[in-house]
Amino acid sequence: MTGRQASREARYRRIRAELDARRLPFAVLIENFKHDTNVGGVIRTAHAALTSEVIVVGSPDWNRSYAVSADRWEHIRYFARSEEALDYVRERGYRVVVTEQHRAAVPLFDARYPERPVFVFGHELQGVSPVFLQHADLIVQIPQWGLVGSLNVGASAAVVIYDWLAKHRHILPPPRVPVERATGRPKGA
Repeated sequence: MTGRQASREARYRRIRAELDARRLPFAVLIENFKHDTNVGGVIRTAHAALTSEVIVVGSPDWNRSYAVSADRWEHIRYFARSEEALDYVRERGYRVVVTEQHRAAVPLFDARYPERPVFVFGHELQGVSPVFLQHADLIVQIPQWGLVGSLNVGASAAVVIYDWLAKHRHILPPPRVPVERATGRPKGA
């Protein structure tokens, strides 16, 4: 490793440590997504909300460019099977919150989230697996008024994560100031 690479790695470790000190008490679980764009988009959203971790069920091979480097800063754990991921989230003390159109679902606006939720988002066409549906502490459905039956899974993740943030804003630290550019001024200043 060159001196430049070592310096960059040391800087990355410092940044990760700062992020870890501020992470919020929820996780995001991506289950068997078909499209790389959705994997990357959900990881990017999870990072914007500074989730504790992202759990991916399915292939660890996806196009990282869709996450726009957010994957560099997140703790991402991969599992081949939903059952393994469920065991992991239970061991970590997470409560399973599934986003799905389901007869037992609560409308998003009425959702009262449990402590330490892991938000589960399923396959684009097949939805969340029975493994997570059967073990859900809460099932949330995003109300829709149009003819199309569902939102894109990346949009659904953003809606649900930010609903949780809005409902818990009184206990959250203030959001981070935008990244300073080469000028030394915050973005937009």
